[in-house]
Amino acid sequence: MQDRRRRSRPDLRHARSRLVLDSLATSREVRGRVGLLARQAAAREPPGHGPQRRSGRGRSTSRSSLLAAAARSRFQTDHAFLPSLGRGYAEAGLAGTDAYPSAVDLRGKTVLLSGASTGLGPHIARRLHQAGAKFVLSARNRDALEKLAAELGGADVVAADLSKPGEPERLAAEAGAVDVLVSNAGIPATGRLASFKIEEIDRAIAVNLRAGIVLAAKLLPGMLERKSGHMVFMASIAGKLPAGGESMYNATKFGIRGFGLALREELWGTGVGVSVISPTFVSEAGMWAVTGLKPHPIAGEVSPAQVADAVWRAITRNRREIDVVPIQLRTVLKLQALTPGVFATTARWMGATRSNEALDRRQRDKR
Repeated sequence: MQDRRRRSRPDLRHARSRLVLDSLATSREVRGRVGLLARQAAAREPPGHGPQRRSGRGRSTSRSSLLAAAARSRFQTDHAFLPSLGRGYAEAGLAGTDAYPSAVDLRGKTVLLSGASTGLGPHIARRLHQAGAKFVLSARNRDALEKLAAELGGADVVAADLSKPGEPERLAAEAGAVDVLVSNAGIPATGRLASFKIEEIDRAIAVNLRAGIVLAAKLLPGMLERKSGHMVFMASIAGKLPAGGESMYNATKFGIRGFGLALREELWGTGVGVSVISPTFVSEAGMWAVTGLKPHPIAGEVSPAQVADAVWRAITRNRREIDVVPIQLRTVLKLQALTPGVFATTARWMGATRSNEALDRRQRDKR
């Protein structure tokens, strides 16, 4: 038995090495494709366009202009490439070619914004209003919606409780033909699973997951008929990083993130874009701000304005996914993608479960 174990260890190390080498090869392949797109786009630019400098051989080159050209070539990804253990997954990161519109002009477009009354909702509305959007605002609190509508210079208001059966369908029907859906409604769902009542589980799934799917299903036929439109699903970094004490929240955010990314592939070439926004903890808005607690320094915080700007950027540039996170959390995301076991051990050691349980104690009544 011991000899068998000794023989198996080199085999295991060899297999791991092959996986790493395959990942690095995939990374080089993606970088090469980006470079090709940049050079092709730069070749189409008129002479003298953009800042130029002379190289030693007399050719005009500009790193910044090449990067800008790559962006104009619709290389649609807004987060750093994470080396993966399979070429298929890496290729999925290259979402976006001429099949997708490169930009959406929000001037005069109608946006259905759910969860508009509190948290990130008002910040998103103000940012899109600056870009010229019109609104159908929805949340449970009609008074808060009316106040926001007045601030925006007028908007349609539909009060709806998306946790109740039939309410997402009613909201979609009353909103009518909209150009953009921003599915932002959500409720807290932290805490150990054993502490949840069945009705709390149903409510978390209904608001955080089902409502966005139903709204998309009801609004999609009109967008397909017009061959234009955009849908934004507000996920979370909790849709990428599992942690103890938030299994229900992880379930709903992993779910809506996966739905949005898959729907984008379904709609390839139709003129309808789909984006997913995954922010970390948000200061001044959201569940951490309401409770007065501070997230772990590694997780960090971002401002509501940063998240709202990401929503605007996702729509106007048709981004596949935007992670609104500080730089140190990007390293954590890479760690989780490459070595999920190491990430899980590190998260436990750093007290992720304790932080989530502290959050749960202060907001359990909001489930």
